[in-house]
Amino acid sequence: RQPPFMNEAINVGEYLFATKKQCCEKWFDFAPTCDESDSVGGLMYYPAFSNDVCSRKPLEEFYFWERVRFNTLDECCDAKFPHNRAECCASPGMGGCTSSTDDTVMYIPDWINGKCDARTRGSIPTHEVIYARSSASSCCNDNFFWSSNCMTKSSGR
Repeated sequence: RQPPFMNEAINVGEYLFATKKQCCEKWFDFAPTCDESDSVGGLMYYPAFSNDVCSRKPLEEFYFWERVRFNTLDECCDAKFPHNRAECCASPGMGGCTSSTDDTVMYIPDWINGKCDARTRGSIPTHEVIYARSSASSCCNDNFFWSSNCMTKSSGR
């Protein structure tokens, strides 16, 4: 559903597109993975701090200020509840975490150079786990959303 002003004849070419790629090129050229995401309509995970676990809901139910969301239960539990990972992964109805080893590759932001570096989960300090993501594109989108250069500078794209 779009706001009524988008349907006015003068605005149709500015806001309504035949493909997701056209929309991304017009409005989100700063986000290199805009047209790669298939999560629209899908479920995203978010921290439920009252229970120290992660929960999920459809992407369209998130408010614009709710930026803390993850593609997988693993990412959510690792980032928000590393001290309670076992219970978080065992949350009823969430499907469980898929990885449990410290050899899993995660991407951590390099704040000084504006990029994301690949590291094993076990090598990431506990205080930095909150920023780690399972892919370079997720790391860049979540930690350097204002930068168009993060993906080109990051390792393990």
